[in-house]
This record gives sequence, C-alpha cells and structure tokens, in this order.
Amino acid sequence: NTYAGTLFAPPVVKYFEEKGLGNKLFIVEGDFEKFKAIVRTLYALWKISNTTLVCVGPINSAFGGWATLKNGIEMFGFKIKFYTYDKFVKDFNTLLEEKKEEAEKIVREFTSKAIKVVEPTPEKLFRAAVYHLVLEKYVKENGSDWITVNCLSELISKTKATPCLSFSILNDKGIVATCEADPTEMLLHYLLTHIASKPVFFNDPTVNEKDGTLILAHCTSPTKMLGYDKPQLKYEVRTHHESNYGATPKPFYEKGLVTIAGLSFNLDKMIIITGEVVGSPRLRICRAQVEVKVKDATKILEDWQGFHWVMVYGDYTRELTHLCKITGIKPILHTFDKE
Repeated sequence: NTYAGTLFAPPVVKYFEEKGLGNKLFIVEGDFEKFKAIVRTLYALWKISNTTLVCVGPINSAFGGWATLKNGIEMFGFKIKFYTYDKFVKDFNTLLEEKKEEAEKIVREFTSKAIKVVEPTPEKLFRAAVYHLVLEKYVKENGSDWITVNCLSELISKTKATPCLSFSILNDKGIVATCEADPTEMLLHYLLTHIASKPVFFNDPTVNEKDGTLILAHCTSPTKMLGYDKPQLKYEVRTHHESNYGATPKPFYEKGLVTIAGLSFNLDKMIIITGEVVGSPRLRICRAQVEVKVKDATKILEDWQGFHWVMVYGDYTRELTHLCKITGIKPILHTFDKE
C-alpha cells in the first residue's frame, strides 16, 4: 500500500523534527538495505551501552584525555574498569611462571599460521603470549568484550613485551582490543566492529598526496579482516616497531573496498572515507601497513579529524551516517568512485 508509507509517515517525522526529536526517527519505504543499515547501527549502540571497557593504565592524555572519556561515557553509556600498571606487572610475573604451557601453545598456534618469523626470538614470543594471558584474564573477570592498554609506557620496560600479539588474537575473536588507551578512537573502533560484524584495523593514518592514497599503519592488526568465518590474511611475525619487543602480525591486505573513519577529539565531527586497497608497503614505520587509493587525498588532509583512525572491509558509509544522525555528530564524507 504505497499510501501507507509515502503519504502519512513524512509529516509525522517532520513534526518530531520540529520538536527537536528528528535524530531519534528514521523513515524507510521499500528499501530493505537501508533498514538493515539502521538496525546494524542501533545494534552497535546497544552493544556499547551494555559493555564494560577494561583499561590497563590511565586514559591517554594525548588523544583527548579524560574530558573525551567523560564525553564518550555520557554519549554512549558504557562502564569502565581500570587496572594499574603495578597490578598488571604483578599478574604478568605470576603467569610467567604458572602458565608456561598455555603461553607456549599460543606461540605455536600463532607462528604455525605465519609465512615466516622475522625478528621475534622465542623469549619475545613467549613474553608476548603471557601478556595475552593477562589481558584475556581481565576480559573474562569483567564479562567484557572491550579492552585497551596505555601501552607506550613503563609497561614495556617492566614486562619486556607489548600487547600487539594479544590485540590481534582478541580482535580476531570479536573482542575489541584498542591500542594506546585512545579515548576518542576507541569509541569508533568498538562501534564499527559491531556495525560491520567483522574485525576492524585501528591505525595511524598518513596521506600520500602525490599518489592519491592513504597509508594506514600500526603495530598490530586483525588477521581475519574479511570476516570471522573467512580465511585469515597471510602474515609475517614481526616485533613492535619502536621497542623491538613482543610479537605482532604484518598482514598482507587483500584488494577490496574499505571504509575508513575518524572522530574529532571533542566527538562532534567524524570523517568517513571509502577507498580501494592497493597494497601492503614495507616502509620503516609500524609493522602492519596498508595503502588505500582515495578520491581526493588533499581534501582528506584538509578535513582531518582526531589522531588515530579505523578501517574495515566493505562500505559502511550509510551506517556511520546514521550513527552521526543519532548522536548529533557532523559527518564529513569522502566517497571513492571505483573505476
């Protein structure tokens, strides 16, 4: 019945918009893909409002700090549980002695699927696996599916390890593991993971204006980026770039359409980009590296938001735009025209 949707619903929506409630309403008429995108967005918002963020160390002051965390909690409604560095080091040293077999099993599983092991020694691999066991313990203790570590800190020298291997394993399992206790991009990392229902790559973005590409890099990445039930990306095992400790995958990203997004530090703007994966460079930067062809690299540079960004395979522009509408965030769109 065409009248049912196109005649009566729009005036009702406009009435509520005039009352300041327009961001709470969506109108869909015969577009099932639009309907699914809205449901995926609402699902992600429901998930974040019912989870507990586990944070090792303090929130990172470099990326918005405590003010951004406060705004994020008020906007999305999640809870938070902190663990101190001293607590983590104590638990790490305990499991270092008590969980040798479990740690060795993690190392065997991770290295057996790799193309090759480059820098990590057996000791570095073992300590990285113990680090994972501590983080896994904290996740289970809190019944959580979200964890972050303020990792570029005293923890590296005290444990001679990094969370890079653990974060790859956790993200591949659907537990969102966000680097550097970034209070801004951790929000989008969690939300986009549940919008897409697949692992998301948290990264340092850079712009290559000459070639019209973005180069996204970090020292950890999921390997199941095509989907939890899809084959893993091929990868080498490397160390954390800055410290040469720990272990981490360097994946070789498959060509395909991806969505990249980043939030402003005060959570009022979101840059949303689509592009095409064109390669996995070997630059002297963080180990996991992907180059993405975009429509206008210079304009993206001018519209920059935040510090870290996130990347996921597929086009989730529609979902992120819905997310912006619901939360009052301004979307800044850069969509890619595939040749």
